[in-house]
Amino acid sequence: MSEASHPASTSAQQTAETLDSEWLLRRELFLAAHRWPWIILACLLGSLLGWAISYALPSPYRATRELYVGLNVYQAQNDRNVVQYSGIEFVNANDYKNWQMANLNSLIFMDFILDETLEILRRGDSSWEQVSRPDLRAMLHVYWRNAGKWRMVAENQDAQRAAQAVTAWQEVVVTRVNQAIQESKNSLVLDRQLRAVVDAQNQFSTRLAALQQVQTAFQAWESSASQGSAGAPPDENARQQLLQLLNQAGAGGMLPTWRSLLETFPTPASPYADYQAWLNQVMPSINQEIQTLQAQVDVVEIEKNDAAAQYMAASQKSLGLSAELQVDRITQDPPALTIVRPTALLMLVGGFLGLAVWTLLWLGRLALHLPRQNQPSHRFK
Repeated sequence: MSEASHPASTSAQQTAETLDSEWLLRRELFLAAHRWPWIILACLLGSLLGWAISYALPSPYRATRELYVGLNVYQAQNDRNVVQYSGIEFVNANDYKNWQMANLNSLIFMDFILDETLEILRRGDSSWEQVSRPDLRAMLHVYWRNAGKWRMVAENQDAQRAAQAVTAWQEVVVTRVNQAIQESKNSLVLDRQLRAVVDAQNQFSTRLAALQQVQTAFQAWESSASQGSAGAPPDENARQQLLQLLNQAGAGGMLPTWRSLLETFPTPASPYADYQAWLNQVMPSINQEIQTLQAQVDVVEIEKNDAAAQYMAASQKSLGLSAELQVDRITQDPPALTIVRPTALLMLVGGFLGLAVWTLLWLGRLALHLPRQNQPSHRFK
């Protein structure tokens, strides 16, 4: 009989424990609702703590100026300057844009930018003499998500110094970045000039090499012709070979006098002596043209080296910025000043923390009074 009733007694015990838990929770909620002064006191203590923190650790001021950053990516695939400067082959315009934004973000914190900013600040206020470059760098921040509006920020315990820092910083950044952009535009012009010079050099070198080959062939023909009879005409194949060499030199633009030389070219019945006399007229013209082409090649080589040096100088000064990048101030208004950690905000956060601490204590007290499993329940009577 006792074995049969055991499951029923266990079920009754579990039901009793559940009722005890629910009854205790309702009772504690009821008591907590009537202890609202303690809740308010906890919030007040938290707010008081937040006020004390704001007093002990004064919040710095934040001065903000806005910067416009724009980029036209239609020449992204043809911007050799950026590719050579960065050493990166950009797969698409989005990669090009991302690199430009990251490069600009790094550029505005470079040493020479901060040094010029400090120089401007020190000229206007001698108190900046005590500020070093690392100190200034720690004050400055920039916030951006993409091209468009960039927020340049300076934080300092003194509102005036924060405004001075961000104003001078923006001035240097806009000036220096636009100088770099202008150098990038110059590099595009110099790049086109360099390509034109290289093309001209290749043309001159090609003509010179071809004319030297023709000269060698004429000399070989002359050497073989000297072995024949001076009074007999050369065979037709040898004559056609000589004529072909002349046409080759003239048609390729290597020998400007080829038309007059063609008019005086000996007839098929002319003896070797006539061909020898004709070659004596041709070879000086070829030698002179070779000298002219060699001089042109030398001049173009100097022009190429000068153009390459100018291009490299402009490329280095461009700092890898795109010629299609635009950076400028959005407004000339004074910088916006805000407090990084307002006292009211700290007091509000402290109040919520006080409420959270009281809630955790209440939940801990409630957990201690809840009935445990497999233990006899204690009903309040």
